[in-house]
Amino acid sequence: IVVYNMTIDLISKLFYKNNIITDERLFIFLFRRIIFKFSNYLMKNIGKKFVYSNNSYSAIQKALSDKSLFSFDMLGEAAITYYDANKFFNQYLKLIDNIKKNFIGGYRNKVPTISIKLSALHPKYSFYNKKDVVDKLALMLKILILKVKDTNSSLTIDAEECDRMELNLELFNILFYSGYCLYWNKFGLVIQAYSKRALPALYWINKVAFMRQTKIPVRLVKGAYWDYEIKFIQSLNLNLYPVYTKKFCTDLSYLLCSHYLLSKKCNNNIFPQFATHNIQTISCIIVLSQGRHLEFQKLYGMGDNVYQALKKMHSITCREYAPIGTYKELLPYLVRRLLENGANSSFVNKLLDKECEIIELTKCPLLKKDKKNKFFFEKK
Repeated sequence: IVVYNMTIDLISKLFYKNNIITDERLFIFLFRRIIFKFSNYLMKNIGKKFVYSNNSYSAIQKALSDKSLFSFDMLGEAAITYYDANKFFNQYLKLIDNIKKNFIGGYRNKVPTISIKLSALHPKYSFYNKKDVVDKLALMLKILILKVKDTNSSLTIDAEECDRMELNLELFNILFYSGYCLYWNKFGLVIQAYSKRALPALYWINKVAFMRQTKIPVRLVKGAYWDYEIKFIQSLNLNLYPVYTKKFCTDLSYLLCSHYLLSKKCNNNIFPQFATHNIQTISCIIVLSQGRHLEFQKLYGMGDNVYQALKKMHSITCREYAPIGTYKELLPYLVRRLLENGANSSFVNKLLDKECEIIELTKCPLLKKDKKNKFFFEKK
């Protein structure tokens, strides 16, 4: 709609205001359908870059013939009604059933993992509605866990906004201490490094895994809701943010969390999965690992060249986070991806910039430039 309106305005200035077409109604009649079809075509082509498939069946068929490993997620934002929540729940069930039917025999080593967004399964998913939410969601998750266990796949609870972090951890704790997950090493969490509570959350996960003698997969990401977190705190007229406000602080937090995940304390308790496209971050993790086999993860449609080169040089596994859904559900996800790629501090954006020097791509997050273009270390 935005692209459509902008195009209408542009053509209006060129044709109507310059008296090439004198009748405004004729102009609208001639160009509306053309512009609408062009805008629709444009959005679909952009969507294909970031969305793996529009339904679970075609996604599974595509994955069977693909050499890559995948982590599937159903596209969608937080449920607004119970109808939406039930629809998303049924989509997850259908995805699990399709995995069970198709990934058999020689394909069992390629079984994709499944990521679930808890806010899509309940319309009141917030800490304030804890009493209403916990029991219902725990029951839904138990059903999903039992079905996933039959597929040899794994289930990961996706990270969301910071005010939902406590609820995510509490639900994980309830299910992890139930009999459903005992000695099952495939029930995991996503932790966002831009959160100031990322490292304490990892301490807690490590302790829980140690007490239950069950390994927990942890996907470490940099974070996808930074703009929302900043705007939300500003709307409350507060000045204490739950996330780091500077990009280099998030990069350092990610490295600090990676160092902890690769330490001896976590060896038998946590299976780390590093989700990043930043070559400087990847290089640091490879050095910290001291030759251990690592699993990295990337977003579908991003960082292909980086990981193709890395797999030739190092013993790593690369798993693609592949969203599944229709173009109607695409927009919020697409906006987050475009914001990440378009940001001046984005590694992917710098990588595509021919004028960007190699030292800019590989420099330490603490390294800054002064007015004379000389590098120095940030002291704060």
